[in-house]
Amino acid sequence: MRRIFRILLTIAGSRFKVHGVSMEPNYTNGMVLRVSSLLYRFRSPARGDVVVFRTSGTSRFELKRIVALGEEEISWTKGGTMEIDGKPYKEQYAKIVDMPGDEFTKILLTRGQFFLLGDNRLHSRDSRDYGPIVSSEIIGKVLDS
Repeated sequence: MRRIFRILLTIAGSRFKVHGVSMEPNYTNGMVLRVSSLLYRFRSPARGDVVVFRTSGTSRFELKRIVALGEEEISWTKGGTMEIDGKPYKEQYAKIVDMPGDEFTKILLTRGQFFLLGDNRLHSRDSRDYGPIVSSEIIGKVLDS
């Protein structure tokens, strides 16, 4: 049954070519990824998922990682440590995690919103720039590359 489900996800998926360095070192420029547009019909996006999305008002597709979910509060300390609901959030996949000078006002996400960041924090335009995205802007989840 699990194999059939995976086959269906692959069939319902598409390919996405990585452009730029914002997701390095995990996803590099030119890499082609499989993206499932079907998966989120069966489960909600989760923290750590890498997604392809389109922000409202643009035709450009982007690739970023979900770091905070609806009804959570995200902030950075003066030392640059990211916090979710007031607790330090450590990531294994980010190229640079602590970013002094990246402090901003706490953002409380509403239900259905997601805060996305590039793994290469110093070279990523993401939710720090354009704010949270909503679930309807997500095209799909990146499958194992």
